[in-house]
Amino acid sequence: MNGLLERESQNRSGVTGRINRPPRILCADDEPSICLCVVQVLSRAGYIVVVVSDGQKAWETLERGDFDLLLTDHNMPGLTGCELVARARQHGMKLPVIVMSAQPQSLLTPATESLQIATFLQKPFSVGELTDAVKGALHLPR
Repeated sequence: MNGLLERESQNRSGVTGRINRPPRILCADDEPSICLCVVQVLSRAGYIVVVVSDGQKAWETLERGDFDLLLTDHNMPGLTGCELVARARQHGMKLPVIVMSAQPQSLLTPATESLQIATFLQKPFSVGELTDAVKGALHLPR
């Protein structure tokens, strides 16, 4: 069956189960052009994408929703991407995370290592880099 429609997923508690829906992605970025690109590319690829414009809104949305992936900018108002991920991890959320940044190498520290970030995506990125990162984080065939 299509990997986007039927695959194994972990819910917030880390329990693996079958789902029969496209993966839900929360995209947090304060740059409208990035959000538009992410929505267009990933929606066309069959994902459900929810967009928020700052770290605090992202946290509130994560608390209310059931997402399969968090795609977050690092430099945002409210909470930075890494602060958002740290909060999610403190609350037991095990979803994979991709952090977008113009300088991802500056985020590679022992503190971020403990956050279990799937990958860092350097801005600006290509459509292929975005889709490859998402597929890799969700463990889908590329």
